[in-house]
Amino acid sequence: VCGKTRTEGDQRRVVIQDGNPKGCHVVIVDDLVQTGGTLYETGKVLKEAGAASVNAFVSHAVFPNESWKRFDTGGDRACFDKFWTTNSTP
Repeated sequence: VCGKTRTEGDQRRVVIQDGNPKGCHVVIVDDLVQTGGTLYETGKVLKEAGAASVNAFVSHAVFPNESWKRFDTGGDRACFDKFWTTNSTP
C-alpha cells in the first residue's frame, strides 16, 4: 500500500506504507489520472524498492495535452511494464 502526502511548496511525496514489493509483480489501480505525476512517483518508488515489475490500471485516464506520451516508451515517465486504461472519461 502506497500513500501520498503534500510537502512544502505543494510537492508530493509517495511512500510505501505497508508491504514489501521486492521481487513482486505489482499492479497500481487508480480511478482518475490527469497528468499522472502521482502515478509516476508511485511506480518509481515501487521499482526502487525492488518490485519485479510495476504495471498500472486506470479507469479514467484524462491525460490533457497528450500527456500520456510521457508514459510511452522513451518518455520521461516510462516506468511501467504495462499500462491499461478504459475508454471512460469522467
